[in-house]
Amino acid sequence: MGTPFLEWAVAARPLRGEAVSGDQHLVAGFPGGVLVAVIDGLGHGPSAEAAARAAIEVLKEEPARPVADLMARCDTALGRLRGVVMSLASFEVTTASMSWIGVGNVEAELIRCLTGQAVLRERLLLWGGIVGQSPGRLRPATLKMVRGDVIVFTTDGIAADFLSETFLAKVRSGESTEELANHVLERHAQERDDALVLVARYRGALE
Repeated sequence: MGTPFLEWAVAARPLRGEAVSGDQHLVAGFPGGVLVAVIDGLGHGPSAEAAARAAIEVLKEEPARPVADLMARCDTALGRLRGVVMSLASFEVTTASMSWIGVGNVEAELIRCLTGQAVLRERLLLWGGIVGQSPGRLRPATLKMVRGDVIVFTTDGIAADFLSETFLAKVRSGESTEELANHVLERHAQERDDALVLVARYRGALE
């Protein structure tokens, strides 16, 4: 799957015995950019899914807004629901930048493949709290992007050791985002929770 600015794919599964998952995602384009969100509704099952989808509906309304504003809007909207943890990344192609922010434990990693096959990684700084329970004032981080940069979002149903040399070698070799996402889910999903991984590769502006 893709937008004019991103190649992306998601792989996910609910907790065994559940028909639905509280781990949800959104990729929403807007003029000159795209918003990526991964949301984990607290717990699992229908109530967790309902909270995550409520956050998605808020994000879909104005995806071009700053990520801190979007997080605040979700916090207000989810006040009567179970609450979620979530991470957002907004890509602005005109400035070749990404602003990202996270509350809770939806991890996000930026992987840059440099010359000579070196890899530089940067992890999203996550703020404590729950969206829907007033996590407080949050500050996003903004990074410059280079074509080919890969961002990986994982919920806590994915084991933290997925960033192995095997995975990084697949990134360096240019495997598709679908192949990368499926690799992580198949080998690192845990049985105790819903699981979701979203992989996005930055394409930059169209020539």
